[in-house]
Amino acid sequence: MAIYLLGLLAFLCAQISYLGGFWVEVGRAKGFLYHSPLAGMALIVSLIGFLYWLLPNVPEGLRLPVVLYGVALTGMVLSVWHARLRLGEVAFSQTMWGAMLFLLSDCLLAAAPFGHSFPHSGAAIMATYSAGQWLIVRGVVFYLHSQKAKKALSIQAVTCLARCLR
Repeated sequence: MAIYLLGLLAFLCAQISYLGGFWVEVGRAKGFLYHSPLAGMALIVSLIGFLYWLLPNVPEGLRLPVVLYGVALTGMVLSVWHARLRLGEVAFSQTMWGAMLFLLSDCLLAAAPFGHSFPHSGAAIMATYSAGQWLIVRGVVFYLHSQKAKKALSIQAVTCLARCLR
């Protein structure tokens, strides 16, 4: 049980890092969830359904940590959704697919030790986790490169304007 909790804590740190990063990037701007609050409801309903299915097999001492982790994981995916307008379509698509695969891998990972394992579940968990992480990083890198290009273009535009005004 202690090893499971330590693993849960490590992954919780990753979820909080992602969640914080995406919320900070949106900043005080009104993100996608502000404009479309119902967009996240399907994910919240899915979390409730998953926990309803999972928790009867989870030992009493692990139920609260599993629920809290599920909330953090859902928050991470919602933070990507919230950043949709800021990220742009390419970065958003990559990051959102990555977040959803990360969510799937963690659902499979949560189900396996509590009596819901299936053949090759380890391979499925690693495949969805690896692909999810890769897509999240790829989307963030794409976004950062596009921001760098925009800043370079705006600096060039200001420089050109200053030359024209001389």
